[in-house]
Amino acid sequence: MKDMFLNKSLNLLEKEYNYDSDTLDRVKYGLEVIYITITKTTAILFTSILIHSFKETLILLIFVNFLRMFAYGLHAKKSWHCYVSSILALVIIPHFFVNITLNITQKIIISILTFISFLIYAPSDTEKRPLINKKHRKKLKIFTLIVSLIYISAIFIIKNNYITNLIILSLIIQSFLINPFIYKIFDLKYDNYKSYKKDCN
Repeated sequence: MKDMFLNKSLNLLEKEYNYDSDTLDRVKYGLEVIYITITKTTAILFTSILIHSFKETLILLIFVNFLRMFAYGLHAKKSWHCYVSSILALVIIPHFFVNITLNITQKIIISILTFISFLIYAPSDTEKRPLINKKHRKKLKIFTLIVSLIYISAIFIIKNNYITNLIILSLIIQSFLINPFIYKIFDLKYDNYKSYKKDCN
């Protein structure tokens, strides 16, 4: 289904705009991201409806994806890896996590550990989208740290346990997605920009 969508879209664009091969590769990647995002999000939300966790899944998706805009993180090679891990992290775990009560010490520990993770590892690129521009990586890291600090501040300001737990879970999930150990588990290359001979400024 995905290949058919990509092939038809690329053939249409190639006839209409006569793109060169490099541009077509970038367009293909963009279309692939759009297709995967739509199909995966649909599957996640549908599953969340089945187990009555639609609200927490939707809120968590917003928190995670906003942070992921800057921190980036891995993309699984195989579709089933992506679906299973996404449903586990975004549907099943939050269904139970929202009912947990964390004390102030636990919140501080999680906040410190996740912030350190972002400080060390963010942003984490992928093979298909290496962050070869040094200034861009630095900019993304700064934005990641700013957003994570906003999230951490919200944990201690907001009195709604339901919302704070989802913010905490979003920090935990995203800190895992940028960790080199998780890349290794999924058999993915880490720090892909280092494969390029010259680090662009």
